[in-house]
Formats: sequence, structure tokens, C-alpha cells
Amino acid sequence: KIFLTDYDIKDFRNMAKTDDYFDSGTLSNFRDYLKTVSNHEPFYSKIVGVTNYVGKYRLFLIRIVSNADGSVSRKYSNVGIYTGTNSKFLIGEEVEVDLGNGTKDDFYVLRNSPSTDDYVTLILSHNLANSNVCFNTSKTSNVPTDLLDKLKILTKDWTNVPYLTNYNYVSVNGYTINYNGYRARLLEEDDILDVLGCREDDKTCFDPSEAFAVTFDAEKLPYLVSNIPTNNTTNGYWTGIVLPNSDYFAWSIKRENNTSDSRELGVVSPSLLTDCTYMSIRPVIRIEKSKVIRKG
Repeated sequence: KIFLTDYDIKDFRNMAKTDDYFDSGTLSNFRDYLKTVSNHEPFYSKIVGVTNYVGKYRLFLIRIVSNADGSVSRKYSNVGIYTGTNSKFLIGEEVEVDLGNGTKDDFYVLRNSPSTDDYVTLILSHNLANSNVCFNTSKTSNVPTDLLDKLKILTKDWTNVPYLTNYNYVSVNGYTINYNGYRARLLEEDDILDVLGCREDDKTCFDPSEAFAVTFDAEKLPYLVSNIPTNNTTNGYWTGIVLPNSDYFAWSIKRENNTSDSRELGVVSPSLLTDCTYMSIRPVIRIEKSKVIRKG
């Protein structure tokens, strides 16, 4: 026998007390078993390791098993079926965020976020205004000093976006960005691998250690290239990734026309560290789902 009930079994227990269906056969002592089962089992949080689950249903199983001596026994068990307490967001969804500074802005979901997560990772749907900046004008090191300074200043009043804590990014070139005290970060290798659908070991898809351009269908991945004109005057935004073994280039996201079939393509390609005119900032944030509104 199999019974699917509400997670809170109070009503099911009361029904089983009086329903003749539970008087005989394989269910003759099922009522006694129900007396040993609490209305709300607390054990599930220890099993899954997180507490952001709520019980939705309970599955009761009653079965007859054969013993070694040829006799049979009746066995009872129950399994909780749980759901998360938050909305589920999928990569590529467009959302609106209350930034906490009196403004709202549009973002795209950058990583899948199941209903058991309190937070969601987003990328702004456009480059920040007045954010044209060099990666590093001095070229004395490849750390994005100019870029980080402006990122921190332009997002400092996003009070609904919590500060990043204990979050470091280690570049393929060996430098580390300590994001403590920042409300936003830059795009990273793992982000690009995810959105392009790359395996981590597939160097033909995206290899941050080699200088080559990676093109992708802009229509299918609008959250990477939305609102970037296809020209040479405003042509992209920085990632946090510098090209190894080079004092001149860092990875960026751009947009271009495909002359062969008129499609618009997104491009992941190196840009000069000192390109202050054409490269801007598109921040990535991690924010509570309560501050996020679905578009449409």
C-alpha cells in the first residue's frame, strides 16, 4: 500500500482512526504505527544539510517482506517530500531590482537559483553610466586597479545589495582581487563557462589563458551583450580576467555584426588594458530574492 498525504499528518491520522478501510488485512496495525509518527518530522534538515526547506507531502509505504525462516513480516515507513521557500530563478531571466538608493534597474539572472536559495546572482542589463575606464593605466601590474576603483564608487549606494564578504577572485594570471567591502564584482571565468555551456576542460570553447576571440549567438545569450552597440565607439565591458603572460590585454565582452549571414554575435575577446574610451563596467551582484521582481 502507498499513501500520499499532506506533510502535516494530523488530518490523515484522524481519518485513519475512524475509516473502516484500516481495520484489517495488511493495514490491521497501521494505526499503531501512525501513533509513532509525529505530525512534523524534524529530522529532514539534518539529512539535507540546509534549513531552507518546508515539508510539502508525506509518502507512507506499507509492504510485506519475506524473512529467512520462510515467514513474512509487515513493514512501515514514511518519506518526507520537501520544497524550498523562495522563488526559483533560471539563467537568462530578466528581472527588476530595487537597489535601495531610490532607483530600480534591470538585470539578468546569471546563475540558476533553486527555490532553496535565499539569494540570486545577477548581471546588469546594460553598462553602468559614466563607467568608461581603463583596466589598468599604469601597466605596472595586471591587477584591474582603475576598474575596481570605479566599480566600488559607482555601486556604493546600492544599499539593498549586501557587501561581498570573504569573497576573493584568483586570476589565471596569479593576482587576487579581495572583494570585501564591494557590493558588486566583475564577470569571471566560471561565469563565462556557464553561460556559454562550456565544460571546464573544453579549451576550444573558452580558454582564458590563450589570446583568441570566442563568438556566440547574441540572440540566444542576450544577458551577456544586451544594450551594447555594434560599432567601434562603445564596444563592450571589462571582465576581471587578464590575459596571462601579457602586459597589454584583459578579457572583455563585445558585440559585432556577422557579415556572412547578418546575425549579431557576442564576442569574448582581449582588449588593451589602457582602453579607457571604449570599455565600461557591467557589475555582477548577489542579492536577496525579496528585492527581485520578475519582468512581465
